[in-house]
Amino acid sequence: MHAVYRLEQIALLQMKQVQLNGGWSVHINGYACVYTYGGMLEGRPNQHVNGYAIEKAQSLASRIWPDESIHLISPVVDDTDPDHPRLPSVTHAASLVSYEPVDPAFMASSLVVVWFTDEQDNLTLPEQIHLGVQEVSWSETARSFDW
Repeated sequence: MHAVYRLEQIALLQMKQVQLNGGWSVHINGYACVYTYGGMLEGRPNQHVNGYAIEKAQSLASRIWPDESIHLISPVVDDTDPDHPRLPSVTHAASLVSYEPVDPAFMASSLVVVWFTDEQDNLTLPEQIHLGVQEVSWSETARSFDW
């Protein structure tokens, strides 16, 4: 199941700037989210299912943004039940762009970040994205490009 947001929220997202902890200023170029275990009709999470969910998240991001580098932030696994470790309930992906390149031979830089959280209904969408991506080391993960 895909998250549904009002059109106004999506339009505002495209103009939203996020300050990363490393000092880089990036703009949200696109966003998608799904329930981590969406489509799982029976059974309980386990190591194999979780591995598949992580691969599926990266694959989804690659299909939405095929020409971009993908950076996965490793999820925190709830292993309260060791036989059925559980990933956070929501998978997020955000396409980010900086008008400053990592490599000065280019004009800008970009990156798609994939991360997992539990539902955060008390936060706005830009706040959720900021919390999810703020620790990304842009200079180590982003790809420089020309317009």
